[in-house]
Amino acid sequence: MSYSFNFQVDTKAEAKARVAFEMRQIVAQQPSHAKDQAEAVKAAHVFIDMLADKPEQDIQVSMHGALGWEWSKEDPHGLDRSPAFSSASFGISAYHTARKAA
Repeated sequence: MSYSFNFQVDTKAEAKARVAFEMRQIVAQQPSHAKDQAEAVKAAHVFIDMLADKPEQDIQVSMHGALGWEWSKEDPHGLDRSPAFSSASFGISAYHTARKAA
């Protein structure tokens, strides 16, 4: 299962809150991502915190990730086996961008 999202907000605090929100939405639709949710959010927060404080600019965040496993009818989301996953990937970009027009 894979996901991706992209957004632009005014502040680091908003960016961190939005990442957490987006990952909750993904887990609601793709339960397998409960396994990588905390680490994905944590990594995104680290990248967002690395940005300089530039209140005159917005923050753009793009994230994507994927998990793969051998599917079975008994465990369709790969949650009950350990280790369940045969592949895992993740990517994040966080950067300043021009302020959105009001």
